[in-house]
Amino acid sequence: MSELDGMPFLRVLSLWEVNPRYQDTDDGGSILTTVMHRTAPFTSLKLMCDNLRAGDLEQFIKWPKTLTRFRFVGGIDNEPVADLPTLGHWLSIHKTTLRSIRIGTVALSTRGRLLDLTAFTSLETFSIHPQAIFLPGGEFPYEDVHLLLGPKLHTFTLEHPLSSFHFDFGDVEEQWIRHLSKTATRLKSALRWIKIIWHVDEDNVGPLQDRIDRLNQQTQSSGVQVGMEHLGVEEYTGGD
Repeated sequence: MSELDGMPFLRVLSLWEVNPRYQDTDDGGSILTTVMHRTAPFTSLKLMCDNLRAGDLEQFIKWPKTLTRFRFVGGIDNEPVADLPTLGHWLSIHKTTLRSIRIGTVALSTRGRLLDLTAFTSLETFSIHPQAIFLPGGEFPYEDVHLLLGPKLHTFTLEHPLSSFHFDFGDVEEQWIRHLSKTATRLKSALRWIKIIWHVDEDNVGPLQDRIDRLNQQTQSSGVQVGMEHLGVEEYTGGD
């Protein structure tokens, strides 16, 4: 994969179910090494891989010279890839250039702890799967929600997974979205949009749109709008 370093016009690296570890070695050593740090020309990285280990993910993040867009879906159940603060720490080497972060379903070592996005000075959009930030009891974290409000972050998205046939958005989610909106207003942050994205059939949404519309009426007076969006399989797999 180091041959990619010699492709100066490569801007997007999109990998699906790639295992960067040698299959014929006893220790399963990785082809990603520290000498590859900040050497790759691509600026957009999309990883949709269920077999990545924590070290693999860290090396992928450290590979590009500059990173502006990052998307990750994956991890293996018996070896969590990281927790969100650790993931944020790895990404922080690109904190002045990252404009978009999108985190889908992922095996985490600890749940309920948030990324600190306050130092990501160029970040404009942040998307995350709700279960990645749930506390063990199924509640959302309230105490550190301000950490999600980067200085230029204008859009925050809760994105339900492609395989979610039952779309849940009830009182727990509504109260947390309201809290996020109030926190953004109190801190005079750049946040202007909170989006709820689902990938199930539109017929299964039912009265949820009414709930979102009602929530939006409550938040838009303070400058934050809440909306819902449906994405199909093609948009899910092909988007950033």
